[in-house]
Amino acid sequence: MTDNPYSIHFPGLNNLRFIAAMGVLIFHIELKKQLLGFKFYCMHQLINLGDVSVTLFFVLSGFLITYLLLAERKQTGTVAVKKFYTRRILRIWPLYYLILILGFFVLPNISIFQIPTSGLINTGDTIQLSLFFLLFANIGFIIYGNVAYIDQTWSVAVEEQFYLVWPFIIKLFKRILPALIFIILLFGLLRIVFTHLFYKAETYHSFYWFFKYTRIDTMAIGGLFAYSLFNSYEKITTLLYNKYLQLLAIFLLILLLVKGYTLPYVHQQVYAVLFGIVIINAAANQKSLLYLKVWGLNYLGKISYGVYMYHNIMVVLALKVCAHYFSTSSALFLVTSYLVAILLTLFISHLSYWYFERLFLSLKNKFTVVGSTN
Repeated sequence: MTDNPYSIHFPGLNNLRFIAAMGVLIFHIELKKQLLGFKFYCMHQLINLGDVSVTLFFVLSGFLITYLLLAERKQTGTVAVKKFYTRRILRIWPLYYLILILGFFVLPNISIFQIPTSGLINTGDTIQLSLFFLLFANIGFIIYGNVAYIDQTWSVAVEEQFYLVWPFIIKLFKRILPALIFIILLFGLLRIVFTHLFYKAETYHSFYWFFKYTRIDTMAIGGLFAYSLFNSYEKITTLLYNKYLQLLAIFLLILLLVKGYTLPYVHQQVYAVLFGIVIINAAANQKSLLYLKVWGLNYLGKISYGVYMYHNIMVVLALKVCAHYFSTSSALFLVTSYLVAILLTLFISHLSYWYFERLFLSLKNKFTVVGSTN
């Protein structure tokens, strides 16, 4: 962290953010191959990789936002909710709505971007439009399925729903810890109930998928780690900084991902706890191997929101261009499609960050109480 009490920096978070974005990108390369009728690989493991990479995003967001709000409350005695909302709007909405406009109204009319086997865009469906444009994309994803180019917006909607209530909780509750634990237990219980009921009756199908994707509890788990760090609970941080616990967390993450294990009821929550151990060490444990200050990764983490939002477009473009030159079952196609997809995504994200997103980010300073370089 920096010495300036009004500016907070956690060195390793941008690195983790980029890793999460790449996990989603890799999964979607193989998913788009499947949708396009190309040869694809290891779908079960890759679905798990994409899914838990989003959970890493959630835990990171819960951690950072909770820490910043706690710092603001400590320094000012309150939380400026309107300023918080304005900062989130300036960071999230411009690119979110740009992708929706492209996904609904532009890309379906360009032949190279058409994917007949994906979920269907219907600009005449007011319910579909309303769900995505009113930040209920997680519900839209459940109803309309894997809609090309906008399906990734479901997780952004979940974060926005979390942000809608979280500053009020930090502002109004003197004791934050019980609120965090209550949210984690409540969502966990509801998920268990509706997962069980789903197998008993089709009626609960929508509720099951809602609690599968709306992982507010994983964001609260991130907040729990931030709360422990912010309040300097020595016994807890000493345990979390233990090098053997770090190695165990990394080993379990790799094992679960490689094997593609699905843990009943608490799958994402177990990942969230393991990610929390990694995050708190990357953020604040200067003796940890995870506490990395790598310029290249730090910058890629800064543009990771663009990587996450643009990658579906660039993946399809890369696959179709490479399929024009190479057999889709060849090793050459496998290598070049990955390389082109990643490079195109990084390039468009770089341009977007400097020439589109920064136009709005520059306005955030007017509404910043506690700054963050993350």
